[in-house]
Amino acid sequence: MENTRAIIDYAFDDNAKDMRDTLYSDIQDRVMAHLDAQKQQIAQNILKPAEDPLATAQDMAVEPDQDQEQEQESENT
Repeated sequence: MENTRAIIDYAFDDNAKDMRDTLYSDIQDRVMAHLDAQKQQIAQNILKPAEDPLATAQDMAVEPDQDQEQEQESENT
């Protein structure tokens, strides 16, 4: 919070109205900054070119472990 010192000073001075206004303003700024970042991330995901589904499926293919290969070979013999 950028205005933390001001909020504390207002609280010590018993200036509740200014403390509340500063606190609410700071919270609103942080929420708006977070929402703007989320909007930007969503826009980037929308504009990102679609991936080739075949290439993605090949990348996700799981290679069998060497132990599994040896077990399969021993079962076949």
